[in-house]
Amino acid sequence: MNFTIQNNGLKRTASVLTFAFVLIPLAQAQTPAPPPAQIASASIPNAKLLGQGYLRWFGLKIYEAKLFGSTELNGSLDWQKVPLTLDLTYARSIKGEQIAQTSGDEIERLDSGDKARLSTWRDAMKKTFPDVKAGDRLTGVYKPNQPMTLLFNGKVLPTIGDEAFARAFFAIWLDDDTKDKNLRAALLGDSKLGSAKKPAAGNAAPARTTN
Repeated sequence: MNFTIQNNGLKRTASVLTFAFVLIPLAQAQTPAPPPAQIASASIPNAKLLGQGYLRWFGLKIYEAKLFGSTELNGSLDWQKVPLTLDLTYARSIKGEQIAQTSGDEIERLDSGDKARLSTWRDAMKKTFPDVKAGDRLTGVYKPNQPMTLLFNGKVLPTIGDEAFARAFFAIWLDDDTKDKNLRAALLGDSKLGSAKKPAAGNAAPARTTN
């Protein structure tokens, strides 16, 4: 009889422990990603929000973009000289392959010089960029003369390219020949740059943007 009672107790204990171990990974999976400002501050001392805006496609919100840095840019064309963090919070589901394709197209449009290098970047982006859904975030950390750090919901992804790719990627939003000068103006903190309205480019990836 004593053996039976102990055995039942062991079974109950084992069941409780099993249930606890099942809950642990579930709790970890539900841990929210650090907010954009926290990621920016961890990467750039004294970082603050410089500007923000939205990408809309035929009236649908695709993502919200936020730019963080420690230096007020005020529309400066010298953004390449300062550390920056760009955070995209998505409002709907998009395949990672589509994000990679559109990003590559915009990089090529802005600078089509080195075809071989661009091809390498395209392949790396397709392998690295994840599928996203509403609420997911992609965050890029730019530091002059360094490869870009890319995070998905706060977790670091494999490095793509070198410092040249970092500049090319951030140029999608910040180059003076960007598809949407209104969003660029909002991110850089210069309303004068965005005074001339442009039509939406119609895109569901982090490449063509509209306010």
